[in-house]
Amino acid sequence: MHKKALAAIMTISLVLTTSVQVLADPSIDGDLNTYKNQYSQSQSNLSAAQKKYNDLNAQVQVLDEKISDNMNDIDNTNKKIDEVQANIDATQDSINKAQADIKEQQDKYNKMMKSMYTNESGKGYLGILLDSKGLSDFISKVDIIKKVTEYDNEIISTLNQRKAEVQSKEDSLAKDKLNLSALKDDSEKKLADLNKQKTDIAPLVAQAKAEQDAAIASSSSLKAQVDALNKKSEEMKAAAQAAAQTAAAPVGSVNRGGGSGAYTGSNAVISYASQFIGLMYKWGGTTPAGFDCSGFVQYVYGHNGVSLGRTTYDQIKDGTPVTGALQPGDLVFFGDPSSPHHVGIYVGNGQMIDSPETGQAIGIHTLYGDYSAARRVR
Repeated sequence: MHKKALAAIMTISLVLTTSVQVLADPSIDGDLNTYKNQYSQSQSNLSAAQKKYNDLNAQVQVLDEKISDNMNDIDNTNKKIDEVQANIDATQDSINKAQADIKEQQDKYNKMMKSMYTNESGKGYLGILLDSKGLSDFISKVDIIKKVTEYDNEIISTLNQRKAEVQSKEDSLAKDKLNLSALKDDSEKKLADLNKQKTDIAPLVAQAKAEQDAAIASSSSLKAQVDALNKKSEEMKAAAQAAAQTAAAPVGSVNRGGGSGAYTGSNAVISYASQFIGLMYKWGGTTPAGFDCSGFVQYVYGHNGVSLGRTTYDQIKDGTPVTGALQPGDLVFFGDPSSPHHVGIYVGNGQMIDSPETGQAIGIHTLYGDYSAARRVR
């Protein structure tokens, strides 16, 4: 009886010892370290890919801003050209009126002179003078003819001067129009060059996006393997510990615990801004039909009773600078603080909601790179 009991105890001990050795297999820890190293490298690769993609995106945003400014310049120039053309048309009407007045005055003068050169008896102008009744009558008639001629010449001279002044104004306006047309041509050339730059950079952005996505996928896969091995290692250690405790005592206990936390940054601004998630970016957009980055921020804050400037150049002057930690609702700017090319609304957890660039939609995005400035406007 004692021999059988002793044999049973030895068998149980052997099984438990073997179980502990299997559950604590050191090869798991070796694989875990390998995957951790690979995951660490993948994180470095991901950071590099994200930086490349974000840098290219920043270039696209700068181009978008320049394109928008250039299009505004062209619109303003077109308005000025229209105004100058309207003045030219009005001036031409004045020239035509002056020419008509000159012709009318010349016709009156010609008729007057004709009537003076020919009297009722058919005698010529010289005949009228020769028929003068004495020297006094002759001098009187000559004086009348002289005054009529001088008066007519004075009127025609005034009209010609008026015509010359109006013509000079038209010439000046035509020169202004020529200069504006040259300015418009220059702006259109710049716009074409900016669009070409944007077209050229598009494949690089797409490639960088693909590299970033691949890096994210690789990092996620390695993270999943690390997590799985961590879980397996912990389970094996727990099982080994439980087996050891079982060998020492028949009764055991299990302690359980846990915790949770959640980010609750749901202020009115962010809540309203979130309604536009999925809306595509639009150059110069300031309405729900489509927003650019600053138009989106201005519209959201305007809805909540806060008036902001129209562009990033204006908005970076609104509110007060943020010197400490960011808070949900803060404006975050990118690029040179003197001429930022992008702005978004911070929502917490290192993320912002923004209207990124052409071809992309409003959404929640990670704060890429280092923002250059932040403003608190609420």
